[in-house]
Amino acid sequence: MQELTEAERAELGALSARHEQLQGQTEAHGEDDGAVKADEARLDELENYMEAIRKPGRIYAPDEKSLAGCIVYLDHGGAVTVAPG
Repeated sequence: MQELTEAERAELGALSARHEQLQGQTEAHGEDDGAVKADEARLDELENYMEAIRKPGRIYAPDEKSLAGCIVYLDHGGAVTVAPG
C-alpha cells in the first residue's frame, strides 16, 4: 500500500476534525430536527472522501498498462483523469 503524502495526512486530519465536529452537532439535534438528515448526509460524504484518500486507486502492473491505451478514472475531487496505459 502506498504511503500517504504529508498533504494527504494534513487533509485527513482536517477532515477528521470536521467529521467529529459535525457528529457532535448531529447528536445535539433533536430526533425530529430536519437538520439531522442533512448532517448525516454530510457525514457520509466526509467518510467516503476520507476513505478515498486512505485507499488510492489500484496500481497497475506494467504488463497490464501495455494492454490499455489509457486509463480513465475519477480523482479524489471527482474530476476525470486520464493516464497513459
